[in-house]
Amino acid sequence: LMRILCRLNEGVDVAGNAIGQPTDFVIGAALNPVAEDLEWELDRFHQKLDAGAHFVMTQPVYDAELFAHVLARIGTVSVPVLMGIMPLQSYRNAEFVHNELPGVTLTESVLARMRAAGTDGQAEGLRIALETLDACLHLVTGVYIMPTFGRYEPAAELVRTLRVRTPSLSVHP
Repeated sequence: LMRILCRLNEGVDVAGNAIGQPTDFVIGAALNPVAEDLEWELDRFHQKLDAGAHFVMTQPVYDAELFAHVLARIGTVSVPVLMGIMPLQSYRNAEFVHNELPGVTLTESVLARMRAAGTDGQAEGLRIALETLDACLHLVTGVYIMPTFGRYEPAAELVRTLRVRTPSLSVHP
């Protein structure tokens, strides 16, 4: 699909026929840093770059050390890499994310922290997100924040906190 979109952006279809006005698609690719078969994922990642991806978005990151390792394995890339952050709401939410969202894995440490947080789960989820950002922000071009199940306030709180902690940070709604 990425190759087809690139061709359309060049003003031709898959067969090389002119389409008139070229398209202007912006082509994104996904990266799953916790893939079960990391070698396969990295191979596919490089294929996506070769196919013409303009930027990369990761699955939500909960393991800063593993994420740094994966980015080191990838090396320098010529397109922006945007790290996904999804603040957790509660232990129940953390279990759901860990067990039911494909491509997302929480560490035992994160699960334990969310379990221990009890009714303070939302605040603990925000602390985990901020710690992950502190550890990884220098490794990526940017971050995108995903609200959990329509709960936008924790995501907004994360943005507010980032603005206060890092005034030079560019935040786009």
